[in-house]
Amino acid sequence: MPDARAPAYSEEAEKALLGAVLFDGETVMQLCLEEGIEYEAFYVPANQLVFRACHCLIKMGRGIDAPLVIGVRKQKDLLD
Repeated sequence: MPDARAPAYSEEAEKALLGAVLFDGETVMQLCLEEGIEYEAFYVPANQLVFRACHCLIKMGRGIDAPLVIGVRKQKDLLD
């Protein structure tokens, strides 16, 4: 019988990583990219969107802070 359990994840770990990105975005995002962490690694959809927005800001050469992340999400039509 197939295992129907949800994959293991830690919402607290996701929030901690995103908090680190907001604190020191360039350094933490660089480490994430070096380790192959992509938005798909996040289980919580809202966390995926935040990570993607942070990644977009880094690719655009911008710093990361909460207002910019919200702005990128709005520009990409990712907010409800």
